[in-house]
This record gives sequence, C-alpha cells and structure tokens, in this order.
Amino acid sequence: MRPISVLILTILFTTILLSPILADDYTRWELPDGAKLRLGKGEIRNLWRGNQYQFSPDSSQFIVFTSIGIWVYDTQTGEEIRLLTGTKDSIPDNLVISPDNQIIACQTDSENISGIQLFDFHTGKLQNTLEGHITEIESIDFSPDSQMLVSGDDDGKLVIWDINSGQHRRTHTS
Repeated sequence: MRPISVLILTILFTTILLSPILADDYTRWELPDGAKLRLGKGEIRNLWRGNQYQFSPDSSQFIVFTSIGIWVYDTQTGEEIRLLTGTKDSIPDNLVISPDNQIIACQTDSENISGIQLFDFHTGKLQNTLEGHITEIESIDFSPDSQMLVSGDDDGKLVIWDINSGQHRRTHTS
C-alpha cells in the first residue's frame, strides 16, 4: 500500500511543478520586429468575399476572424475582450455587427442548409440560428434599427428576418 501512495504523491508533485513550465502561454510568444501587439491568437483567416477584420458601429471594438474563432478587441487598448468559438469549424464569409452593438450575425454553412448564427456581442453567447436558405448565403445586413436582418443567397432568394423571434418576415425571389 505504501509504494502506491509514494507513486501517487510523486505523480501529483511532478504534475504540479511541471504544469506551469510546460503550459503554452500565448503572452510569451515572440513578436516580429516592430510589432507592438499580436492579434488573433490563431491563424488570421483570409476570407474569400469578406474581410478578416471589422469595426463595431461605434468604433469602440473590432473583430478578427481566426482559425480558433472570432476575437473581439477593444479599439483603444488593443486588449482582447472575448472569443466567439461557435464558428471555429466553419469560418464565415459574411459577418455583420448590428447598429446598436448588441448582436453579431455570421453566416454558417452545413452540408444541407445555409444559416445565420446570432451571437450576443457583449457575452459571446449564441442566441439563435436562422435557417431557411438552401444554397450558400452571399450577403447579410441589419436594418438601421437592428430589429431585422436581410440575407441573400446564390439563387437570388432574399429573406427578411425578425431578430427577436428568429422567424421569416418576408421572402423575395428573383
């Protein structure tokens, strides 16, 4: 019984001592010459139709698409505020922040359906997923009052969504 106790204590002691040494602390990553700040903490994605960066409507925050999710930063300090990971497996081509700075809407594509995920801009929590497009979504945008969202797909179908209910308000086809 005693050798087992010694073995367990040795493993615990070693784990406690080596954990800080072996941990990957991104704050110690070296920066390239002349760089003052590292953004993204993951591979920054070069989006096909979209942009890797976007400011919030009030310019107080900006977002960066990366391979591990969407980082939200404070514009003045450059400090990271939160990480949205709901889209890390499918980096969206389209993302837009509501004019009232409350919601981030981003495209998500699965095998059979294209949808839009709505995240709370301040907490990063997924609020809703809007589904209804059969083909790939080409664009999304909020109404000026942030109460509606419009999305357009490859087939020329436009869907106007009610943000509060997540329901279709109207569908237009060309």
